[in-house]
Amino acid sequence: MFGQCYDSLCDTSQVIFHQGRVLYHLMRSMSVLKEDATLGERIRHYRYKRRMIITELAEHTGISRSPLLKYEYDQTRPTMRDLKKIAAALDVEATEFFDDYYHFIDSNSPEKIKQIRIERDLHQDELGKLLGVTHAQVSKLECGTSILTRKQWERFKELSFI
Repeated sequence: MFGQCYDSLCDTSQVIFHQGRVLYHLMRSMSVLKEDATLGERIRHYRYKRRMIITELAEHTGISRSPLLKYEYDQTRPTMRDLKKIAAALDVEATEFFDDYYHFIDSNSPEKIKQIRIERDLHQDELGKLLGVTHAQVSKLECGTSILTRKQWERFKELSFI
């Protein structure tokens, strides 16, 4: 019991106990996740917390090292599928990584998009013009065969649809 408490408090990389006493430990600086941390900072935080190197995360997720690094440095954003793989490999809930966009995508967005369009008495072609897409693309968004992009989601917010 003491060992587990000590280990979690110290955020140590290695602790050796003998007869209930700490004999030796290597310490690394504690990492505290800022509330306003970016997605990449969150991924990196949990990877460090799990003492994983990027190649291990790549092996556990099936995602190559290069995109993982781009995610961690906020150069690109992962798909929902990749985000869920990363969360599973790091043994955290995927929602730990979600911002408003990912919450929207994860919460039956096709039905919500259709509901928003109907509530505003818009046809698919009218919504498409507002989003800068075709009516066929709106139809795909509403059927769930296509996923709303972050840019389209931001446009939804600008229009006060969400």
